[in-house]
Order: sequence, then structure tokens, then C-alpha cells
Amino acid sequence: LTCFAIVSAWVSVGTLFYSYYYQWPLSQSFFYAVDAGMSVGFCTDVAETKVASRAFTIVYILMGASCVGGALVLMVQSVFEGVA
Repeated sequence: LTCFAIVSAWVSVGTLFYSYYYQWPLSQSFFYAVDAGMSVGFCTDVAETKVASRAFTIVYILMGASCVGGALVLMVQSVFEGVA
């Protein structure tokens, strides 16, 4: 539950930011938040030209790697503790 909450909060912050900043619908903002946050770059033609958006995305990517990595560690740890 903690892993899901951490990743959900991270994606929600990105979705709300991109929706507000670019005036996108939530579905497009969600897609871009996951795409940019995981540094996938899959099918996005968005050129971030404003400094505020670039700064947020840089921090968002760094936070995303930390949040998702930490969530995976917690998940694997709980699985191995259940096995032992």
C-alpha cells in the first residue's frame, strides 16, 4: 500500500502541474507526467521552452527515479520478508 501511495502521489503532482501549466486535459497530463517522469520520451513532441516548466520537469524526473526506485525496494523487501 505504501509503494502504491508514493508512486500515486508522485504521478498526481506531475499530472496536476502539467494540466495547470499547459492547460491540458487530465488524460494528456497524466500521460506526459508518466512519460517525462520515467524519462521514456515515447511519442512526445512537447518542447519545453519555459524555464519554470523545464525546472519542474528536471526535479520531477529526479524525484520520479527516487520514488519509483524506493517503491520497488519496499515491494521487493516485503516479498522477501514474506518468503523467509
